[in-house]
Amino acid sequence: MGNAWNRLQHAQQTIPKAIIEPTSPDETTISNLWYNVTLRDKIVEVFVEYIRPWNVLQVFHKYNRRVLVRQDVEFVKAQVNNLGDRVGSQTLLERLSIYEGWFDCLISTLKDREVMLDHVAQTFQNLKDDLDYEILNDQEPENSSGLETDSSHKPKTGDGVLERLKKDNLRLMIKLEKMTNNYERERTAREKLEVQVNVLQSELEASQSDPEYKTFAVKLKQLQDDFEDVVRERDYLRVELDESRVRSEQDCQAYEEKVKQLLSDFEAQRRERELSNQKQGQGKGKHKKKLKPPSCFNGH
Repeated sequence: MGNAWNRLQHAQQTIPKAIIEPTSPDETTISNLWYNVTLRDKIVEVFVEYIRPWNVLQVFHKYNRRVLVRQDVEFVKAQVNNLGDRVGSQTLLERLSIYEGWFDCLISTLKDREVMLDHVAQTFQNLKDDLDYEILNDQEPENSSGLETDSSHKPKTGDGVLERLKKDNLRLMIKLEKMTNNYERERTAREKLEVQVNVLQSELEASQSDPEYKTFAVKLKQLQDDFEDVVRERDYLRVELDESRVRSEQDCQAYEEKVKQLLSDFEAQRRERELSNQKQGQGKGKHKKKLKPPSCFNGH
């Protein structure tokens, strides 16, 4: 029962909202449909030329982008297998353009690293900007296919007021869509932040009422106090160490000076002894008698 319910929810999320909740075709719906069809016709030639359906479908599946239902995917695959990539690409664009947000999804898909068609995405964006500019300046959008439209489809004089109202409504819808997108992005970010704050606040309140938290808080306070004591003791020892180092350096310098003085005194005494010995040796040499050789050496 649970699995069936999950499948039903998944189907409701996958199927376009317009299918689940059909509404009467008011002016807004007609304008949106006209805009999507016009935008699709502006990009169809470039789409068929550069886009390979398999690459786009793989990215859709990878990121679970819900812009196509299973029947759409199977039909596009059958078109590719039976009629080739160009027909499959055109079919993919036709099926894709009926979903809300299809253009933004297509742009992000073309910029994906598995597709890497940024230049095509930029071309599509430029074509969309051209269309928006034409609508905002009350110009008739050009047909990119190069085919002349049947004059019977052009509004007659009696329908000019309705056509003008549709264009005015579409211009307002474009402006409103841009403002809504900006607001939605900001609202979504704010809601996510509020949820995170509420979760953290709830966890904090729950933990504070827990007896274990109170015991932990007491132990944490004790640890903080002990840590502060250790820091103070460390600072005190560091000061003592610095003072001891200074005293040791001073004692070493005094000891070195004393040793140098002793060595200097010893050297002076040694020189004095040498001079004294030299003087005594010279005095003894003057008073010595000249020795005569023995008589045996006189020849007698």
